[in-house]
This record gives sequence, C-alpha cells and structure tokens, in this order.
Amino acid sequence: MDFKILEQASDAIQDKLRLDEMIPDLIDQCSGRDSQGSHRYYIEPYKSHWGPMIEYGEFLPLPNRILDQYTRIECASFMGVLPEISRVWVTVDNKLFLWKYTDSTSNRDSSGTSPDHCEVFDGISEVIVSVALSAPRPGVFLDTVKYVLVVSSPVEVVLLAITCDAHGGNFKMVPTAYRLPSDNVAMVKVVGSQSGRIFMAGNDGNVYELDYSNTESVWSGLVEEGGGGRHKCRKINHFAWNWKLVHVLPPFLKAFASDEDNLVDLAVDNVRHLVYAVTCKGMLSAFYLGASGGETVLFQRSFSVLEAAKLFLSGYSVPEGSPRPENFSNPSVAGCAVLSLSVLTPVESRRVQLIVTLQNGIRIYLSLRSSGHGSFAHLPTPLASQGSFAAPGNLQVVYVRSPPPSATLRACAHSSPGPSPQSIGSAAAGGSDIDQGCAPSFIPTQALRVSAALSSKGATLLALDKMQHPDELVCLFEDLVGRNQLSMGLPPTHQPPSMREGVCIGLDETRNGGKIYDIQEDCSSIHSAESARLVSLYAHSSTPTNASIRDASHHHDPNMRSLSDASSAAVAASANGPLAWLDGPASSSSFTPSSEVPVGRGGRAINMACRPAGVGYNKFDLGNIALLGEMCWQHVPCATISSRRQFIVLTNQGIHTLRRLRPADILYRHLSTISQQAEDKYKQFFSAFGALESSAMCVALACGLPGDAGSTSSISVSHAQRSAASRPLEAIRMRAMSVMLGLTQGPAFKSSITGMSGAAGAAMNDSRMVISDSSHEFVSSTAHEALHLVCSRILRPVWLRNVVDRNTAGLTTVWTPQVIADVRAPLAELQKVLKGFFATAVLNVKQNQEHYLANIANQASEDMVTHQMLAKAQQSVSGERQVHQRARALEDASIHALYRLVGKALQALSFIEVLSSIKGNVKVPWSKLGEVTFRSLVVSSRVHESVKRLVSAVISDLIRAGSPAAVDGVIDWLSKECSFYFSHGDRCAYEAGRLLQSLQQRVKESAGDNFPGSQQWTDLQAQIQRCVELLLGAAQYWRSPDTVQGEDSELWRACTALLELDAVGRDGVVDLCWQAAANFTVADSQNGSGESSNGMLFAPKQGNSDWEMLLYRDSITLGENERRAAQLACFQCLIQHIMTIGTDVRRLGAGILPAKLPSGEVGNPLQIAQASMVRMVVRAVNKCENPSFHSLLGDRLLRDHEEALLSIRSAAIERYLTTKDPLLLYRYYEKHADCVKATALMSALARDDADTEIATRISYLQRAVASAERAVACSTDVGASQAMLDSLVDLKDTLEIAGFQLKAHRVLSEQFAGYNYTSPSNRAKYSEGQRRSLDLLENMVQRAQLQLLPITELFHEVCMPYKLWDVCLLILNASKHEDDQLIARLWRSFIYRMVPETGVTEESQTFLKLKRDVARLDIDKRYQLASVSFEQSESWLSGLQIQVVQLAQQLVSGDLRNGAAASLHSTAFPSAVVLEELEEIAATLGACGSCGGGDAEGGGAGEGETKHQQHGSSRAERGWTTSCFREIGFSYGSLVESYVEIFDQWSGKAPEKLLHLLSSTSFALSQWTRSAAELSVRNEGSTRQQLVQAARSGRVANWIEKLRRQLSTLGARKISHTSQELISVVAKELAEVNRRVAELTIA
Repeated sequence: MDFKILEQASDAIQDKLRLDEMIPDLIDQCSGRDSQGSHRYYIEPYKSHWGPMIEYGEFLPLPNRILDQYTRIECASFMGVLPEISRVWVTVDNKLFLWKYTDSTSNRDSSGTSPDHCEVFDGISEVIVSVALSAPRPGVFLDTVKYVLVVSSPVEVVLLAITCDAHGGNFKMVPTAYRLPSDNVAMVKVVGSQSGRIFMAGNDGNVYELDYSNTESVWSGLVEEGGGGRHKCRKINHFAWNWKLVHVLPPFLKAFASDEDNLVDLAVDNVRHLVYAVTCKGMLSAFYLGASGGETVLFQRSFSVLEAAKLFLSGYSVPEGSPRPENFSNPSVAGCAVLSLSVLTPVESRRVQLIVTLQNGIRIYLSLRSSGHGSFAHLPTPLASQGSFAAPGNLQVVYVRSPPPSATLRACAHSSPGPSPQSIGSAAAGGSDIDQGCAPSFIPTQALRVSAALSSKGATLLALDKMQHPDELVCLFEDLVGRNQLSMGLPPTHQPPSMREGVCIGLDETRNGGKIYDIQEDCSSIHSAESARLVSLYAHSSTPTNASIRDASHHHDPNMRSLSDASSAAVAASANGPLAWLDGPASSSSFTPSSEVPVGRGGRAINMACRPAGVGYNKFDLGNIALLGEMCWQHVPCATISSRRQFIVLTNQGIHTLRRLRPADILYRHLSTISQQAEDKYKQFFSAFGALESSAMCVALACGLPGDAGSTSSISVSHAQRSAASRPLEAIRMRAMSVMLGLTQGPAFKSSITGMSGAAGAAMNDSRMVISDSSHEFVSSTAHEALHLVCSRILRPVWLRNVVDRNTAGLTTVWTPQVIADVRAPLAELQKVLKGFFATAVLNVKQNQEHYLANIANQASEDMVTHQMLAKAQQSVSGERQVHQRARALEDASIHALYRLVGKALQALSFIEVLSSIKGNVKVPWSKLGEVTFRSLVVSSRVHESVKRLVSAVISDLIRAGSPAAVDGVIDWLSKECSFYFSHGDRCAYEAGRLLQSLQQRVKESAGDNFPGSQQWTDLQAQIQRCVELLLGAAQYWRSPDTVQGEDSELWRACTALLELDAVGRDGVVDLCWQAAANFTVADSQNGSGESSNGMLFAPKQGNSDWEMLLYRDSITLGENERRAAQLACFQCLIQHIMTIGTDVRRLGAGILPAKLPSGEVGNPLQIAQASMVRMVVRAVNKCENPSFHSLLGDRLLRDHEEALLSIRSAAIERYLTTKDPLLLYRYYEKHADCVKATALMSALARDDADTEIATRISYLQRAVASAERAVACSTDVGASQAMLDSLVDLKDTLEIAGFQLKAHRVLSEQFAGYNYTSPSNRAKYSEGQRRSLDLLENMVQRAQLQLLPITELFHEVCMPYKLWDVCLLILNASKHEDDQLIARLWRSFIYRMVPETGVTEESQTFLKLKRDVARLDIDKRYQLASVSFEQSESWLSGLQIQVVQLAQQLVSGDLRNGAAASLHSTAFPSAVVLEELEEIAATLGACGSCGGGDAEGGGAGEGETKHQQHGSSRAERGWTTSCFREIGFSYGSLVESYVEIFDQWSGKAPEKLLHLLSSTSFALSQWTRSAAELSVRNEGSTRQQLVQAARSGRVANWIEKLRRQLSTLGARKISHTSQELISVVAKELAEVNRRVAELTIA
C-alpha cells in the first residue's frame, strides 16, 4: 500500500475543506460596497426557471374546538407557535389550548377538518396574555420533565411542567406549585433559556426574571443580606432603576399621560449567554449572563438603535438603496417602531449577533463588541474570566437594509417573463447579473406595514398587514445565484461580498389566508440526539493548515488540555452539572452538559432536558466553529432526520407551512423529470450556480445527499416516509452523473511559454487543482474537483476527530454507531460512483500510480523527453493531443488516489465500528493506537502498523477468552473489509473442506431421517449453508485458470460435492460458479476497445472489489483471452451440474428409479429432481446477467428440457427466447399468462416488414386477437384495460383488412395463373405492353402475398386497378367511407359484370346500352359467359343472385337472418340502388317475353315467345328480387316502402315496367301476409307484429289503395294481353292481402 498517494489525496480533501470555510462573514458582506447590484433584490431566475426558493407546503386548519371558542370570547385571545414541541398555543380569555399540528394531516377526517383533540389548561382566573417555553432548571424537577411552560396573565404567572418522550410522544401538561403574582403587570413577552432561566417583559417597561427553586428554608433568610428570605418562586426586576411616575398613576390617569415606550420583544442568545430587550422606539438593552450562564450583568443600557442607524447612514458611503438618515429622526413616526429581534448563531455569523426589524420592513444589523476594542466573537473559558475579552462591551450598527420596493413585490405576485437561457449564458460568461434587479427602497409614504417577522440563517419572512384583506407573507432569501454570478470564477478569497437577496411571495390572499400572528422555523430536528450530534460535529470542524494537521497526526493536541481543564473547572464552579468538551470524556451524567446548546437553524430553539452529551454546540469551543455556506450545509450526511428547513406561519385560520428549497432540491426535480427541455434546464442550472457547485450537487445526489431530496414538504410526515417516496438512487445517480459529465470540460493544460490552452484559460483563477511538470501545468476538470469537494463534505464531521481519548484510553464520544452509519452510507455511494463512472481511473492501478508518483516527485518521464525531442518533427495537433492525454492520465491518477482514500476511509469506519462492538471480558486495547485522528487512521503508515498490532492483540484476547464465535466474526470482517491485513481465503478453504467432508458422510448416513422441520434437518441446513459461505469466501481468491478449468479443479470438485447435498447445496453450486466467474471479468481498460467488455456484461450484483482486495489477489496477470476462457469454464461447470440433475429427471421419467436420491431427500424422486433443476436454473439466470451464459444454458435446456425452459419465468430466459423461434416465445408468454406481451409479439410479427405469407400473418393476428381478448378479460387496471381494449379493436380491424387482402390475393393469383406467364416461352407470346402489365400484376401478387398492405394501398393500388369491386366495397364498409356516388358506381359495376353484354330483342339491347354506360359503371368482361345473351337468364341470373346476397350479407351490420329487421345499416350497401337495378333487370326480362306473373298463374306468352326461345329462354321466377332482399335480411315493411319509393321515381317509364314493379310490390305484400298468418307464436314478435302495426297505422291500406289506383290507370292504357292477365293476378293478390290483413287485425 502506497501511503504517499493517500497523503496527497488527503491534502486535496483538506484544500476542499478550507474552500468551504472561505465564505465571507455576514459583516464582510454588509461592509462591501456596491458591485454589480450586490445589495439588490432579485426575482429572477427563480420565478421563471424553477420557482421561488421558499415554496408553499400545506395548510392545516385550527381544530373545531378552538374555532368554536372564538364565538364565546369575552375579553381577548392570543396565539403563537411553540416549534420545540410542535404545538400551537391559543388563549381564549383564561383558557389555554395546545394543539399538536404535526398529527393533523394523518388524523384529518373526511371533511378535511383537523381533529378536535387539544390539551387544555384553565387553572388561571384572568385573561392569559402570553405563553412561552423554557428548559427546566437543573435539579428542580424530575428527569421526566423536558420543558416548563410559562403562562402569564395580568395578575399572576404560572409554571406548567411538560413531560414527554424523546420524540414528543406521551405529552402531558402538569400544573406545578410555582405561581407568583405579577402585581398587575402584564408580561407582554416571555422567553426561556436553555439553562432554565425565564425572562419576562412587563408592560411597565421593566425586564423581570422568574426565579424558582425547591430549596425554600427558614435559615436561608438569616444568612442573606437584607433578611428577605429566599422564596420558592420569586420575581426579579432587572430594571429596578427604570422608575417612572406613570407606573404609579391610577388607570384612569394613565390615558392622559404621554405615550409609553413599552418593551416589544425579548431575545435570548443561548450560545453567547446574552439577553436582549428592545422597546417600540428602539431603545435596546442587553444583559450578559456570564461564562456559566448564572449571572446577570447589564452591559448595554438604552442603546438607541434608530439613532445608531441614523449615524451609520450618515457615513461617507452607504450601499445602494439604503434609507435616508432623516427617516430615523422621529421614532414616533408610524412604521419606525421596532417589531422584533432576531438572534444570529455563530454558524450564521461570528461578528453579527442581532437583527432588529422595524414595522416598515427595515432591518438593522448589530455587532457586539467586547469590553476591549475587538469583536465579541467567542466566549472565554471559565478559567479565563479576567481580561479585556471576558465580557461584551457595546453594540454597533454595521448595516441597515431597506425592504424590497413595492414594484418588486407586485412583480412577485404576478406572472412576468424571465430571462432566456441565452441571456443566462451570456451573463455567466460576461460576469454580469442575470437581470438588473431592484435596488432596496424605502419611501415613507409607501412604507410597508409589517406585523410579524422572522430572520434565520439567510432567510427573512415578513408578514405584511393588508388591513381588510388577508395578510401577505414576503420571503427574502440569500441569492446564491447572484453570488455565483459575482464571483466571476475567482477563488472565494477574491470574490466580492454580496448581500443580494431573492424575493418571493410565500402566502397571499389566494390561499386560506388571514391575520398572521406568528412565524417560526420548524426545529424538530434538535430532538434527534444522533442527528444533532452529527450537525454539531459538522459545525465544529474548522480546518487548520495541512502542515499542522500532519504534525498533529500522532501527537497530543495542545488545545485539548486547556479545554479539558476548563471543563473540569466548570464542573466545580457550576451547579448545573458537569461540562464536557466535544471530544472529551463522557460526562458522569447521561445528560447534556450546560456548556452545550441545541443545534438548530434558528436562535430561539430550546432543547429538551436530559439529553446525551455531545449533541450541541460547545460554547467554550466557538472558535472551532466553521463558517459554512448553504452549498456545504445541504450535504450534511445525516440519514435520521430531514435537513430541509421548514417555516410555520400561524394565522387566525390555521397554520401554513413553507419550506426553504436548497439548490440540490431544484436539481433533484430536474433530474427526476424527463422532458424535451431537460438539457436547457441543466444548462440554466449550471450557469446559475456555477460549474463546480452544480457538479458537486450532481455527485452528492448520486451519493444520496441530501437524503431527503425530492421528498414531501409536509411537517407531519416522518423522514422515513419522505425517503421512501423519493426516486430510486440508481436512476438519480445515472442521470446526475451523466448531466455533470456532459456539461463540464475535461482537464486542461497550460504551457510554461504559451499559456493556457483552449477555453480553460479563465479557469486558472479558480480553485481547481494545478499540477506542474517540467513543461506544462495541468488544471483538473470540474468533475475531478466536484468529486473531491463532495468527499470532503461527507468526511467533514469526522475527518479531524480524535479516535482515542487519552483520559479514558477508549473511543471518544464522537464515534457512535449512528454517526458512523451516517458518514459511511454516502461514502459508500461515492465509491460506487467512482467505480461506475470513472472505471478507467479506478482499475488502471499501476499505470495511474506511476503517473501520479512521477508528478509528485516533479520528474519528467522518458515519454515527455521523447516528446520534446520529436516535437519539431510532429504536427502541433499531434503534440497537443499527447499533452491532453497526459493531462487525462494525471487526472485519472488523482481520481484513483481519491478512490483509494474513500476505500480506506470506509475500512477505517468499519474498523472502529466492529472493534467498538466487542463486549464482555475482552477489552480492546485502543491505547496501542496512540492519540490519532481519523485522518491519520486513514493515511498514516505508522498508524497502519499500529492497527495491525491492535487487531492481533484483539484476536489473541478473544481466543484466550474462549470466544470462537467472536474470533470468526473478527476474521470474517477482516477478510471483507481489510484484506490487506489478513488473508481470509486460505482459512475459508480449509474450514470448508473439513466441513464438506463431514456433511457428505452425515447426509448419507441419515438419508430418509431428515424430515423438514425437525431439529436434525434444521441443524443440517445451517451446516450446509455455512459450508457454502466458506467456499464462496475461498472462491474469491480463485484467480488462476487452473482453479476453475477441468474436472480436477477446485471449482469442479466443490460443485460435485455440493450437488450431493440438498437444496442449499445446489444453490451453493450456482453461487460458487458465479463467484468464480466474477474473478475473471474483462475490464474495458484492458480490451482497448470502445465496446462493452465481457466484464461489463457480466455485471455482478454484489461482491467486494475494493482496490486493496484486488491488489492482494491479482498476483497473476492474465490476458483477455485467458480470462474469457476461464470464465467460460465456470459457466460450463455450472451448466454441466445443472444437466446432471436433468439426467436424473430423464431417467426417473423413463421409470429407472433409484433407491434414494444422492442428497438423501425424502419424497417423490421425480418431483424433487424436476424442482431441483428448475430451482438451479432460476437461481443461475437471476444471479448471472451474462448473455453468453444465458445462451449456453438456454441452448442446452431447449435441446433436452424444452418444457422446463418454458415453465421458468425469468427476464433472462425471455431475452434468450427472443433470439429463437418467436412462436416459442409466444408459448412462453401464454404459459405465464403474459397476454400483453403475447399480443405485442404476435402483432409485431404480423406487421413485420420482412416477407411473410399473408396467411401466416393472419394466423399471427388471430393469436394476437385471442391474447388481447384474454388480457382485457383478466385486467384489473381500468387504464390498462382501456388501452388493451383499444389495441384489440385495432387488431380486429387489421385482421379484417388482412382477410380482404387474402381474398384479393387469391383472385389475382388465379388471374395471373391463367396467363401462364411464368415460363419464358409463354412470355414471348405477349407484347411489350402486355408484359409490362403482367409484370405489374406479378409484382402485386407477390406483394399481396408477402406484405401486409395498408388499407389505402390495398384499395387504390390493388382492388380498384384490378376491378375487385366486391373487395373494394368490403374495404369501404370497414373504413366507414361515405362516398355515395363511388359506392353506387361500384355496385353497378359489380352487378353488370355478371349480366351479359348482349341481347336479342330490341328491348334488351336498348336496356344494356343504357346500363353499361361508362359514366355509370366500370366495364369488367372477365366474368362474362361466352355466347350467352341477356334473355338466357337461367345461365346467369342465379349466379347474380348468389353474388349479390353474399356480398350484401357481408356488408350489412348485425346478424338478422333469424328474423326480419326494420332497417339495415351499412355504409357500403345502398339498398335502394341495388333494389332498383335488380328490379330493372327483372322488368326488362319480363318485357322481353318472360314475365313471371303470367307463368306463375299458368298463362302463356303467346306466339311471340317462339322467337325468343330460339335464342334461349329469358324466363325468371316472379319475386326473385324480393327473395334476395329477404335473404339479405330486409323486413317486408322496409321492402314495400322501398318499392313504393321506386315506383314514384319510375313514373315516366314504360307501362310494362311500371306494371312489373306493381307486381313485385303486390308479391311482397302477399308473401308478408301469408307468412304472418302462418307464423307460430314464437315469431309473433317480429313479422306478424310488424304487419299488425303497419295495418293499424293505416300504412297497409294506403299501399293497397295506391296499388289499386295505379292498376286502374294501367288497365285503361293500351297494353298487351299478357300485361292484362298480370293486372288481374295482381288485383286478386291485393284482395287476398286485404282479407288477410283484416283477419290479423281483428285477431
């Protein structure tokens, strides 16, 4: 192990630690003069690009019980928030209600109203005016009391004890005996401190303290000066000098006195032991509570904040937009009154301690000076109470900030376009602002009316009083985007200060607004001891120089003794309990020492009593607090609580929650959503926050930091629930790293002569690492810097912490299991990131090590010398390429060093955790390490040797103590986490061999006795599992091909032995072969190609591949082919042993039954063998993702065990079958009821572009339809069912069109076959034009046979050109095409292609000439019968009838052949047109001498018949058209109506045709009535009922009457004898119809 590489990587981490600490203090930012809008307010880019940085969360209404009390108010009501206990307090007269708002969301009823449960206190008689929370005084209450609640009325003050658990549960409010009269002084403000002291601001202008104890004694009064006696509860006036005449006036005279300058706010600084009190006119007083917190020294009396602000603004230079000095001349002016005080913790600023907010929104920043002349930046230790810095001196105004102008607030409340991405990019490049911003502005006539305010850690919330409208909440937050834009790529030490703030509206009248009473920050995180400990470690992490760190790696810290002595002295001097330094010995009490204050974002948070030590800021070590920015704080590695800041706004309607978005939250949202604008959003984000910090956020998100990114903002949802709702880490990791690597540049270089190359010239001024060699300076990439920066932030809490406490010779209190787990989790994810995205740097160990060491030694390599010698002979481009490669190699080496550091740090954490968990009689000799820090534990060679000695001592002690289990545990941990120290493979192999031999003998001897569930069986399973684990441990060291190749190898012998054991042993065969194959993966860096290597395809899901283990094991260098061959041997070994079980299956199936199975298992041997084989296959395919293995296994199973292969549900098997027969894959889907995939597969095959028979495609579509129908039937998801239903409809339509295509193909194939065009001799018979036509026909036949044609192509290019009228009509009907003219033309073409084109008589010739007009139809002679005339109807009419009926039946909707229907609906079946054409054919046939009426009644045609019959008969059965339409499905009624309509259209035709139509109508009526009379009862509901309805409605009578009139008219005309006979027949039919109708109507 090369510790020099680790040392250099440690220095890089150290530089990044200091980089985060270079954030300027708030006082430096305030003092900075205007520089590119450094003091302005900005709306953009937040509003346009990602929304405000403080966003709205949720609204929780007040409980009904409280709202109901408002209707009963007699005097007054007040309310506020107690965030420490997550409760809202509301007073209604003399009643106090406490409502826990964190339970309201989960317990909300269906109406949306919060539950009514509240804690109520009504043990006071007067109106309650104020309520506050305080920590209990030490020693007064029991440990179960966590807080005390102070309730004040104008006549008395009452203390209530609060008991609850560490998480706020089991809450109880218990009255105490501590009550004291207030002497008619209303305490308008009460505050409690962490030390238990309670301060009250009275309406008489005095500051009081409520002092209580349980030491009341008569003797105490005898020894105290004044003899007053010490009361159990008393009120101390700290403003005893503040006597005014108005205080003694009667109430009715006080109204005539001058206005009082009353106290408006109190604030306690628990860190610095300060108490502030301010009046409405700005008179500020400050008390110092002493080093121990038990004193009360008034060091600042009546400091006029407004006068000091006026004096400050009168200076020679003030920031842009500052108020004018004269605005503070009159404190009595409305709006100039003081509203509130906000204390700043040392984490926010070391030298600015207080913010005073005025009612007009102006903020005044105050700095506290020491009693000397320096800043009061830290507290002295108890031993150093003397000196100029022992106590604070005075206050000083350092900055006055105006509120945002009204125009800015209006712009926040309304939509406005933001800057374009181009403007952001140009702004970033030029160093200018994103937009101009708005200067702070204060105009007295437009002053804001602020009713409540909160300032905390860079965020300010102002409640604006809107009089008659709901209050508006203005949110101001630190403008991190602006800070980046002002930095201009400079390192932090050279960046200009900035007070830029972003502005947004957090609450307005659009929400459930109201009057805002209180604004607080959620501080529930302070109750989590472990998270508070981690945050305190993060804060106490100020970094010294690298040299001092290295010098102190193994020596005593000189500051530790003084701090320890200070703590010891404080123990003796304070009655509050022992004090403990952060890294010092544990307190004798389990409670937090009084030197610690809670870790909270705000300055008002008060923690519970009785907390573990080391969970707060150490007040005696404030100098070690690092001033870190939000970019750093958002990456605190804490997994137990959410680090996202949330604010609670209390109104008279309920509470509103808002959350402070971190930049990482914005980036997480971008990464969690996929859109077309994603790349632009990423570029905007990188331009806004800077390449380095944006890249660091990408890396941190890939490492799972912050842990609550992307979670809900609800305060009532636990952190575990928020974490569970976030996106999977793998998806975010992949996207975050891809974005970072895609938007950042690689390493750059600068020649010592020519300067920086490329676009990286400006980067030389930033904080990136610069490495020099003899001729170039290499500047690392942003990705490289981001990796180091994130690593430093993860390690910050522990990096410089002492591991061993010299006083106790044990671990310090820092190293709790939770702290170790919190740091280790993201560090392990960082290791995965390095492995996954920087594999080249991680895997090329030797090469990168040589480059890195060469650079460290500052020696030029031979390659560089050669390059210099050949530079003149090479092109400049080639030379620059080599330098770029050199830069990349150096950066890879640095990343590799970081990877080593991360791996070693993980080992160090595990080392501490495991050894600290050793309990019992064995004590870990930590003193052998010496006084070392965690850093030295990672990078120091001396400490490394000490660790080895310590491990040896621990193992020896465990063996002597007779703890074999503990020894095994320690050795197991060493082999996994610290393989460099101890070789675990040999021990595993030895123990596995011994145990395996014992197990084989035991299985054979006890075959048939090991029943599942018995103790013997359970013990056997445990032993087999142990054996498998040992073999897996040994297999990690099988790096030589000899260990896996051949039946005599270790792998084959172990697998053969395990196969004889039961299911656990067979599972072990799979795991063992997989582990062995993983040892021979081929990395991309070795194959030299850009393609994915076998190692990447293998992708083992787990296993230790830390660089230490690889260095130890890879003693044999193998080539790529050797590795592949060895890995293939592992696969073949596994497959062969699986097939061994398969051989048993075949033998058992053939009836060759063994006496017992080799494993000794009990049961049906065939079933056991089949289940065993399937289990091994499933485990194998799930374990190994190598496609080569899947192919080998699949081929073997497909050959010998096809059904077993198809019965296994696995993604790997599915992928394998995809490469095989698709019908086999379809069977696989059907077997596993995966109907959706089966449908998709068959649908894709049917629509494939490859040549496939249309009949085969139809079979695919039929399978797809069947699968889709099953999917719809089985689906339970409405959305998915609807989608599959839509797919089913589409498949059915496609199947129908495919059927049409098949029909067209058959017709065209028959036509083409008739030409006999395939042989060359026959082709010569045709002309060139005919050959072209036949070639087109041949091509169309092939396309229709092998391709699935679109419906449009099928219609226009196949059916229409080749006159397939019936298929055309079917296509039009399927597509719902409504072109009446086209459809009528197609039907005429279809009908008359079967009607002979010639006639004998003049009537037929005239008729055919008229009907076969090309304007009405398309001529198709292919179906014409040779030498058949029109009059020879017996030759063609029956075929016409059949063709028409069949086509019409396919077109009409519904199956109506079982009964008549009122009407038929079909787009492509114009019934009137078809009926008219058929009747004209029938009429013409009758006119030619073949009238069906006369023949039907026995009459002859006369002598003229002989002429027609010599050319063939033209006779046709009367009523054949009616029979056709009835067979199609037409009802009689619809048919008669159609005849009547046609008769009206034929009014000008020849009498014979009119008579024929009358005859057809009469025939239809006759058939209707005859059928109705003969129908059974079963069918009375159709034909008979329709006739009765038509008769009763009068339609039948009208039809008969109309027919009779027409008969009379025709009878009067000159017609033939045959026509006269037909008229008689029709008349008789009508009379018979009339009679039948009458009978049916009467019946």
